[in-house]
Amino acid sequence: MLPRGRKEGGTLPHPMDNLLSWNVRGANQMEKKRAIRHLIAQQKVGLVALLETKVKASNLGVLYKTVFDGWCFTSNISKHYNGRIAVAWNPMAFTVGVLDMTEQYIHCVIKPKMEEAWNWKGEGTVMYKLTRKLKQVKTSMKELKKKGFYDIQAEVNMAYQVLL
Repeated sequence: MLPRGRKEGGTLPHPMDNLLSWNVRGANQMEKKRAIRHLIAQQKVGLVALLETKVKASNLGVLYKTVFDGWCFTSNISKHYNGRIAVAWNPMAFTVGVLDMTEQYIHCVIKPKMEEAWNWKGEGTVMYKLTRKLKQVKTSMKELKKKGFYDIQAEVNMAYQVLL
């Protein structure tokens, strides 16, 4: 029995649901990179879309390494010389597929990892399907915990040093 208002196959809330879209007007400055990192950490963001980045191809790697290290990343730099849009996501939280890209937009399909596990369709009794879904969600949660929260104290110390 599902709670009132919930449909079978609906999304499950999880720790990295938050999305950030920001018209950053230039992401080359270190203070903007710090502000982006701070928002990601403070709001527990799992997917970021930066607009009007003004980051050229030669500086795109620096943006990735300083702000999105360990995340998946795409940009429309191949469509616009001055890098207008960047999309980054935590691979433990989301699966992202780029469908189309121009100098004005990046069209993506975004699926939360937990939703993928929960929306599994299969044959069997209701109890079997529920048990299978719960096992898949548990596996996804273990992976998120292992990769997202492993050695959290070292991450805190490193973030503290960066801010100094």
